[in-house]
Amino acid sequence: MLKSKYVLLFFTVFSIIIVISGLILKVQSKKFDNEVPLKDSGKVEMMVKDKKIFIEIASTNEQMQKGLSGRDPLAEDEGMLFVFPEKDTLQSFWMKDMKFDLDFIWINDDKVVQTHENIKHPSPGTPDSKLEILTPKTPIDSVLEVNAGFVEKNNIKEGDSVVINF
Repeated sequence: MLKSKYVLLFFTVFSIIIVISGLILKVQSKKFDNEVPLKDSGKVEMMVKDKKIFIEIASTNEQMQKGLSGRDPLAEDEGMLFVFPEKDTLQSFWMKDMKFDLDFIWINDDKVVQTHENIKHPSPGTPDSKLEILTPKTPIDSVLEVNAGFVEKNNIKEGDSVVINF
């Protein structure tokens, strides 16, 4: 009887260890799923509709928070892509410390679902409370920031395809 209690305790502890190990592996795999290998130049080629652009991928929380803030304008064929681990309508952006205007291309399942065009950069010293908050109207899994005018110039519309070429 005592021996069977120890066997039962052993299997219970063993089962708990297996479950915890599985959860740890799942969290680790989520972390690595979100990391995207970059080419030597630090840029990845991406197609939006029929327009080729080279993107930086914001792959860490720090990179996502900073985004393009404080930087000079991008080249005409450049952008920054933010990739989220899960679809979520709660992803919001603002133009804190931006030095140039942007277009936002909201993406879900490799399709453009919405755009925000010609979002003006704030004047230096604008309080955070006065900054516009941009949020998509539908679930997204990524957002692409490009120079203002990109959406209009390239006739980007809802439903257009998006492909990242690794």
